[in-house]
Amino acid sequence: MHQLKELGGDYGFNPDYKTNPQGKMRCTLNSGRKRKTDKKAFSSRHNDRDFDSNPEHIARDKSDKNVIWSWCGTDISFDKGELKYYEETFGAQLEQTNQNYIKSRHKERVVTMDEWRKKAMHAPEEQLIQIGNIENCPDVETSLQCFNEYLGWLNDWNDEHGNPFFILNWAMHQDEMGAPHVHLRRAWPCKDEDTGLTTTDQTKALLKAGILPPNPEKKISKKNNPKITFDKICREKWIFIARSHGLEIEDTPKPRDEVGKTLEKFQKEKDLLCNRVFTLLSALTEKNIDVLEEISQ
Repeated sequence: MHQLKELGGDYGFNPDYKTNPQGKMRCTLNSGRKRKTDKKAFSSRHNDRDFDSNPEHIARDKSDKNVIWSWCGTDISFDKGELKYYEETFGAQLEQTNQNYIKSRHKERVVTMDEWRKKAMHAPEEQLIQIGNIENCPDVETSLQCFNEYLGWLNDWNDEHGNPFFILNWAMHQDEMGAPHVHLRRAWPCKDEDTGLTTTDQTKALLKAGILPPNPEKKISKKNNPKITFDKICREKWIFIARSHGLEIEDTPKPRDEVGKTLEKFQKEKDLLCNRVFTLLSALTEKNIDVLEEISQ
């Protein structure tokens, strides 16, 4: 019984029962540029289903229910649309950089725009936006309404702060295992005051927008930068919107070891938990039977 209680038996075996005993939904708002596995930049091909493979967690017969949007329309793929934006916005800067490499006899450093945009430091930022999880989530209509409200606020904020970012595309997936969720990709263009050319610089773009790091008096670093402040603003807004639709949201942070799991890892750990619980319950049942037999005798 003690072991079952440690696994969250008092709360229906809710994985994060220690910080979320009532099993409320959580709002997800995570962002990044590269995968943890191989450190390569995220590809947009997953988002608009521009690939030929058939992953087990995607139901292809439901993909037509996904909602997608791109800055240049959906007649071309997300990938081609992103390349088009990068060529129009950062083409002059890359050309100048390549010319400088050639002049300094470092022709091996010259890259194409397609190569440049896939470098982690220049790649679009991808944000995952979601409410709940596979076991407890709002219906698709509510999720889409919440996202549209959030997107409207995000666009207004961007306009009011000098447009520090540019939304390239987004896709709401309904064909995967788990809760409906949105992948939103954006670039952070910033004009270099010395050259007059536009390049990618998230930190400078946010500073120009008036967003300071959590500790303005300290040096900007990985743990103290404007993006942390901006993400906090966005996360609080996302939670507020979800609650405004009558959803019960838990805002206590998850333990660090519970954050950022892949679908495969989440499913594996869930299976292991189920097996362990089943084993303990079976042993408890057998023990109870033995006790009942002794009482009967």
